[in-house]
Amino acid sequence: MILTRYLYNYFQVNCSIFLALLDGKEEEVLFWCYELYYSGFQEEVFEYLISLYNTLYITRKTIKDEITQRYHYWKEHQQEHGILGEVVCNLIKYKYSICKIIKKFNKNIKCKDVKVNCKYSSKYTRLTDEEKQNLVALYSTKRNSQFYWKTMKGVCKYKIRNNINVLCEEPITYSLKDWSNNWLKYVLETPLWQERIEKYGGSYDIERKVVKFNTLDDEEEFHNYYDLEPDEQSKEIQENCLGCSDDFQHTLTSLIENYGGLVE
Repeated sequence: MILTRYLYNYFQVNCSIFLALLDGKEEEVLFWCYELYYSGFQEEVFEYLISLYNTLYITRKTIKDEITQRYHYWKEHQQEHGILGEVVCNLIKYKYSICKIIKKFNKNIKCKDVKVNCKYSSKYTRLTDEEKQNLVALYSTKRNSQFYWKTMKGVCKYKIRNNINVLCEEPITYSLKDWSNNWLKYVLETPLWQERIEKYGGSYDIERKVVKFNTLDDEEEFHNYYDLEPDEQSKEIQENCLGCSDDFQHTLTSLIENYGGLVE
């Protein structure tokens, strides 16, 4: 398990992006994408969105080229944090095919897309500088200035979408005790947390999942400044991060039928 800046599960954030895109929930998709982005997985989230465009959407060469071009522009101007949001705001307006992605991963499934009377965008629209700045202001990393552990209450706005965990052969939810008590060992592959650990003189071993600080004072300062204290969070926040064991689980059939397809 890899945890993000606000201690969401990296794998489940990717699933949440996918399902929120299918539901057309623009603000939620932005939230999840920036959760990865500001955790330090910038290239990963861009490449994931490009992969989704290629496997889920009815592709147009002009749009595909524009998305790729914007990604490459970002790679040369990595302070342009609003470009990610721009890509999301465009994806949400395009037509997707649930059968296209299902058939790619399971060729034995026979299904077809149901025609709907809905107008989709056929072009890529760039956001203004002001629109991009607004996205950055909204989704950049926040902290409670008095008590950092209170930060999660204000920022964990959405509940993780674990509705395809069974299809992906993942647990429906994860151990609350393990997440609460051992969160630090699960952030060691997250670039933002690596920087935070190093800032306070810490070193880490990803393979052994061990963190060491030069002094006890360094360790205490790190925890004073960055410990989100997941064990002290409300049940709602904990469930937002981990999901619930009784959350609905899609089958391939329900996924197809809920998102514009018909099993043949």
